[in-house]
Amino acid sequence: MSKGGFGGGDWCVIGDFNAVLQLDERRGVNSQSMLDVSLESREFNNLVTDMDLMDLPVLGRKFTWFHPNGRAMSRIDRAMVSEEWVNFWGISSLWVLPRSVSDHCPLILRSGNVDWGPRPFRFNNHWLQNKDFMSLVEDSWRGQQVVGWMGFI
Repeated sequence: MSKGGFGGGDWCVIGDFNAVLQLDERRGVNSQSMLDVSLESREFNNLVTDMDLMDLPVLGRKFTWFHPNGRAMSRIDRAMVSEEWVNFWGISSLWVLPRSVSDHCPLILRSGNVDWGPRPFRFNNHWLQNKDFMSLVEDSWRGQQVVGWMGFI
């Protein structure tokens, strides 16, 4: 498989791949299973290389899946991004949170360098119930020394 058929662009692929990229990403399996893991790892690495994807390192925990008995664990959930993704969205990080109901840990993808624009105005209506609120606002506005354009307020 090659990326050519899918085109370029900002790629972010997240999910349960049921495969590991490195042998140390799987623990608690017998030696026969490790032979299967080795083949699985080679094939998965080839796919990632062919698609020009970068595997995001995990933060918080090393493993993302745990067998119910707690003895076997793997990093089979991951996020992989293209170079174009990094160029547009900036450095991204993948946080692995503690698991609760599922045998998989939840993941949080965070991207840096994102300008979402101005933050929306928020107001707590509870302030209106305070009898001193209006006089406080009036005093604050009167004390402002505005130089230049007043739109910054």
